[in-house]
Amino acid sequence: MALPVAAVLFDLDGTLMDHATASVGAVQECWPDADPAFVARRWTELTDEYVERFARGEMSFEEQRRHRAVGLARELGHPRWDDARADAWFAGYLVRYRRRWAAFPDVLPVFEELAARGLRFGIVTNGDGAQQRQKLERIGVLPRVADCVVASREVGTAKPDPAIFAAACARLDLPPAAVAHVGDLLDTDARGATAAGLTGVWLDRPGTGAAADVPRVTTLADLPALLR
Repeated sequence: MALPVAAVLFDLDGTLMDHATASVGAVQECWPDADPAFVARRWTELTDEYVERFARGEMSFEEQRRHRAVGLARELGHPRWDDARADAWFAGYLVRYRRRWAAFPDVLPVFEELAARGLRFGIVTNGDGAQQRQKLERIGVLPRVADCVVASREVGTAKPDPAIFAAACARLDLPPAAVAHVGDLLDTDARGATAAGLTGVWLDRPGTGAAADVPRVTTLADLPALLR
């Protein structure tokens, strides 16, 4: 059944931008002599852990970066990194990460199709607003969403808190019931948006399985058929 909405909010990393490929490639370049599979796995695990703790308000944005850098360095045999060393390493990582920013192939076509229907767009992201806008510009999406980029670091709350979804709806001047939110994290994005009164859609790119309580797509190419 098609879902009636006037606007669509999107998560950014893992939904519009291929964050995983960029992040893993960058961290492997930073540690060229380490086992690449180990580096990829542990960096992904550390990122998931500390970004989640940041989203819960347990630490600052800078602290989660430092914990990730120090944690990986310790496991690779460098146990004495202080904040300054972690910050310097992370700056180098970011240079390599930015070089790899790219949109998933299904992103620009879905914006074109939904824009032709008159739908409006926005971004809700648990990240640093300045960096996330740079990503949106790089992947060619910023002109579509410039009036509604809601970043957790700027509004003081993070997904799945209903307040961040409410802030995005307020930017669009639309009630939550008229807005869909699409993201790659089932609980943080799809269920979080649903709890806030929006239509939450889970973008299950790996095809891990259906969730009975929220609509699910495995590619953004399937999104237009879900919305009307």
